Amino acid sequence: MMSPNLASYSVAGSDAVAMLYRPTHPRLLLVHDEVAAIQSLYHALGHDHQLFMASAGEQVLPMCLQHTPDLVLLKVALPDDSGIDICRQLSTDERTAHIPVVLLTDGEDVLQQVSGIQAGAAECLAQPVNPVLAKLRVSVQLALHYQARLLNEQLEHDAVSGVGNRKRFDRQLATEWRRAVRNGEPLTLLLLDIGYTRTPSGQPGDAQLRQVADSLSGRLQRPADTISHWGQGRFACILPNTPWVHGMALGHELRASLGQVWQLVAVAGEPSAGQEEADIRVGVAVRTGDSLGSMAGLLALAESRLADACQPTREPVQGVVLP
Repeated sequence: MMSPNLASYSVAGSDAVAMLYRPTHPRLLLVHDEVAAIQSLYHALGHDHQLFMASAGEQVLPMCLQHTPDLVLLKVALPDDSGIDICRQLSTDERTAHIPVVLLTDGEDVLQQVSGIQAGAAECLAQPVNPVLAKLRVSVQLALHYQARLLNEQLEHDAVSGVGNRKRFDRQLATEWRRAVRNGEPLTLLLLDIGYTRTPSGQPGDAQLRQVADSLSGRLQRPADTISHWGQGRFACILPNTPWVHGMALGHELRASLGQVWQLVAVAGEPSAGQEEADIRVGVAVRTGDSLGSMAGLLALAESRLADACQPTREPVQGVVLP
């Protein structure tokens, strides 16, 4: 029977907070090899969560990559591996480091708990697992997980344009660069400069920046493609697995499409006297499967090509392949 204090906490505490941030049915990966424990946890969590099962350590990483769980419940002692070693692997892999792990320890084994926390576990839960306590601990960890995600989204969001800011660009470029190198795939980086020819500052206003972001978002529809506001009327597009010919073609396409999105806006509270004109320039840098250069080199080449494209006598779309 649930104690009054525990019942009160589960209602007024973590469940109320978690529901503000989590989806209707968060995904949980349960890693266990004992039927009785699996059934107990399934009865406790199956109604409010999507549960995926694994019974061996070698299955954990592939299932995390396939199902992208919101949380992993991991038994400390598996037939083929140590749950602590698996936890360490998940916490150090960039693809899974954001997933909280609740380690299911052998009773109140303090050494296992300490080792688990040191390996990156967010929480330890003693076995045999109390179903009410399991539900509560999972709810707390999900609440923390989604609050952290919301905070990261806010920190990486550009309020003016509505897309990612430079912080998100830096993080996403590092992630996609590592993936491209690991898989031997191409990676295209586009930098776009939106320079105005009929405004005193030579820079677009907030309304135009939002239009640019909306137009780019409509053109780049693959989930992995990333758009960020670079600042000072510039945008950056990261295009994973995009070769040279497609990257250059897209640079020309984006330049043409952005030329059609301008509208009249208010200047200092008064309507503009006439349609503002935009001078759109694009710098393209592409990493091929054979490139040996660095991520910093790719970014530097994209900035160099954009600087060339911004010269009045040069072609408005300039590109280069990373050596």
